[in-house]
Amino acid sequence: MNRFLTEITKSIARLRDIISSRDLIPKLVSLLLAVLLWAYIGSTRLAEYEYRIPVELKNLPATLVVSKMNLSGVTVQFNGKKEDFANFNLKNVKAVVNLENAKEGKDQRFPVAILRSELPESIRITSSRKYLVLDIERRLYKKVPVEVAFGDNLKEGVVANVISIVPQMVTVSGRESAVRNISLVTTELINGIRDAGRFEKELPIDRSLNKDIEVFPAAVRVQYAAFAVEGLHKLEVPLTVKNLRDGFAAELSKRKALLFVKTLPGQNISADECEVYVDAGKLEYAGGDENKVIESVLKVNAALKVMREGAMVMMIVPAQVKVRIRNQ
Repeated sequence: MNRFLTEITKSIARLRDIISSRDLIPKLVSLLLAVLLWAYIGSTRLAEYEYRIPVELKNLPATLVVSKMNLSGVTVQFNGKKEDFANFNLKNVKAVVNLENAKEGKDQRFPVAILRSELPESIRITSSRKYLVLDIERRLYKKVPVEVAFGDNLKEGVVANVISIVPQMVTVSGRESAVRNISLVTTELINGIRDAGRFEKELPIDRSLNKDIEVFPAAVRVQYAAFAVEGLHKLEVPLTVKNLRDGFAAELSKRKALLFVKTLPGQNISADECEVYVDAGKLEYAGGDENKVIESVLKVNAALKVMREGAMVMMIVPAQVKVRIRNQ
């Protein structure tokens, strides 16, 4: 750059001398040379850009799954001549981690490779991170039953029951620590039932409580019926956890559930006479971590504390809740 500045200074000096002379042709030639020199210097100016690009995981064996990663993207710097960036496209640059030889384990370091295509070699690329830290678990496949989930905005006095679900079982897969405690999945909510009748729908499996779990098939065909029930009561009942192992505490994604209970005409029933709960007794507490955390989705159950003639639980909303259990 200093050399260019020196040349510019000399050119300006020569141009000034020529202009002061009487020879027009040398003046024009010098003027042209000065313009070309300025154009050349402008084309050789350096440019620097910085972008954040996502990290792509490649070639992970089908028997494994990434359960945790310390970052999802890297900051990449691009340096080069300004003219080299005229047709620059960020899509031609990728940050890739090759997991072909990955194994189970925590806090594993894998190199981040920056791949480029259709970019001038004069553009220099540097990344903010050289390694990605991953937790990798064994992928577990498991067949579980499907239950239909009804919303709570039914017409007053109306409940719904399932006639059939096809298929009744689906396959869930994902990291072992999550899948091993899944005992069922539910469909997305059926809302807005206003009238009695028989209906049929194709419903996707609800993955909102298990977003990192894959389900196959992703939808089921459901037949259900809605009907009016005389003496139907809609109660809001606190959710509890039963059969929790000593030394553990549980947190539920919902604190209360709606219970639809049928009684004989003219009878009343209160929320205090009912219980709504999840059963944590069948969860796997495997592992010896001092701060062990278990996350699962459990079916919501209901019962009447005192049996009454003609009283019956007709419907529970929600059908399942997410539970987070930690040792104390």
